[in-house]
Amino acid sequence: MRRVVLGSLALCLVGSMPAAAQLSSDPFAAIAPHEAATLRVERERAEAEVGALERQHATARQRLRGRVRALYRLRRAGALPLSEGFDALLRHQSRVQRLERLVGRDARAFRTIGRRVRSLRDEAERLAAEQERAERELAAARARQESQAHQLAVISEMIEDPAAWSGASVGGGFGLRLSDPPSLGYRLSDHRGALPLPVGGSAEVRDAEREGGAGLEMTTRTGVSVRAVGPGRVSYAARHPAYGNLVIVDHGDGHYTIYGGLGAIGVESGTEVAQGSALGAIGPQPLFFQIRRGTRPLPTRQWLGI
Repeated sequence: MRRVVLGSLALCLVGSMPAAAQLSSDPFAAIAPHEAATLRVERERAEAEVGALERQHATARQRLRGRVRALYRLRRAGALPLSEGFDALLRHQSRVQRLERLVGRDARAFRTIGRRVRSLRDEAERLAAEQERAERELAAARARQESQAHQLAVISEMIEDPAAWSGASVGGGFGLRLSDPPSLGYRLSDHRGALPLPVGGSAEVRDAEREGGAGLEMTTRTGVSVRAVGPGRVSYAARHPAYGNLVIVDHGDGHYTIYGGLGAIGVESGTEVAQGSALGAIGPQPLFFQIRRGTRPLPTRQWLGI
């Protein structure tokens, strides 16, 4: 009878996490609505200010044009006021100088408003592009949530009736491959107490837990390879909210090994691995290692003989 690879699922991915926590693991899903709304408000503000400034710009252009024409007429008058006496000439010159100052002030205001209008138009275009990008990302985040919700429903059915789902596959956010178990002629249980450490060289080992399941944390140099303790098939290779970068290897006969907190993942889900195959590398966090039979954590130290 074909068996579905569900151990890696129930042990830490779904069985110990509520659906709400799974769906909240997408960080953008929480911030995208606020970001999109903020960008929309800022764009509408910029566009409204552009409209107001364009009206001011048109008014300033009209005022400047009228004063330039008036100044032109005054200057064309030239020495004509001399016929009316010296006082008339002084008054004429005073009007010319005053009008020149007003024209200069209006010209500066016209240029300043024009620069502000161009700047706000650029800002409005930028905000519109960012709003469009945020709305696309929001739609993508919602699609991911819907996909994960569907996967959780499917997975719940598989947990209830695994035989009905033999040979099925569920991709997407969880990175699971549900397929026939590896046919390796190998039993992990035959090597209880003699399994190698998943890291080479010296490592500090201490007891630890994740999601209520006991295992071991191993601290060693960053970059050290993390290797499979036995042959099997990778059933999960992706980031997980509780475990960080996580690889799960199905060794057949219901036995799984868990490698969490990797600095980098070096395999893909569905890959066949031999004992000692590199699965990834140690990062700044300690490696969390665990052995399970189905959903039940096993005494990891005893299986490693330490």
